[in-house]
Amino acid sequence: MELLQQISESLQRGDREQVAEFTRQAIDADISATQILNDGLMTGMNVVGQRFGAHEIFLPELLISARAMNAGIDLLKPQGESMPCIACFPCAKPSAHEPRCAGTCRLRKRKRFEARVS
Repeated sequence: MELLQQISESLQRGDREQVAEFTRQAIDADISATQILNDGLMTGMNVVGQRFGAHEIFLPELLISARAMNAGIDLLKPQGESMPCIACFPCAKPSAHEPRCAGTCRLRKRKRFEARVS
């Protein structure tokens, strides 16, 4: 889909306004929030992460792209579709991940992780 490719490319450039606009267009075109997240936003961030790992871009560019991704995610939140949580990791404190997750975190359904020091 062309819109998802445009979202990805805009995110790679760190263009928040374009990411938001293309995300709005994708929502209006009845593309699912999960598909926008996976095939647009995450695809773009994967490229950014690879470029960062290869030292082609540096931390400021990575953060600019992350903010552009947040502009797209903010538009997806009201869609009411259950999206997979992308910010959950086993935590040292049981509630450390809860402020980031809106009820879709798979860790909430499992036994909580705790750090043990021997």
